[in-house]
Amino acid sequence: MIELATRRLTLRRFVPGDANAMTNVLCDPEVMRFSIAGVRRPSDVPVWLRHRIDEAGVHPDLGIRAVVERPGGGVIGYAGLRMDPARCGADVAELSYRLAQRCWGQGYATEAAAAIVEHGLGALRLPRIVAVVDPTNAASLRVVAKLQMAFERPIMLPSYSYPDHLYGIE
Repeated sequence: MIELATRRLTLRRFVPGDANAMTNVLCDPEVMRFSIAGVRRPSDVPVWLRHRIDEAGVHPDLGIRAVVERPGGGVIGYAGLRMDPARCGADVAELSYRLAQRCWGQGYATEAAAAIVEHGLGALRLPRIVAVVDPTNAASLRVVAKLQMAFERPIMLPSYSYPDHLYGIE
């Protein structure tokens, strides 16, 4: 997996030492409010992290990356691309990201997501990238708009009472 760098961020593979930082993200009810998986327990984080590390070995160009604040900052969340045919269709990469609350409103989500999308469409030559966004998640709606992802259709996920929205870019 190639390390990606932006003006303020580095996107790299996860390492076991990232568990404490990711506990601050994955166990925060406000950060996880729009997650189908919901809020994680602290004891779940090492397992989540091990899955991300293992995924990087199976799909070295895809996967969820640690988002690291530069210079010298720590892990502030994750961003990446995943393939889930049951969720979004065959051969479609889905953009995913979450950041610690203290980093909201600073443009980090857009910066990280833009780097991931550029890498996916450019270097990886993916034909299409999608994002699934809860229509009440104003912050993520702004991110997909800045990425110029177009609304495609509603998408009903298991256990949801209303559809999310699927956005795409080619």
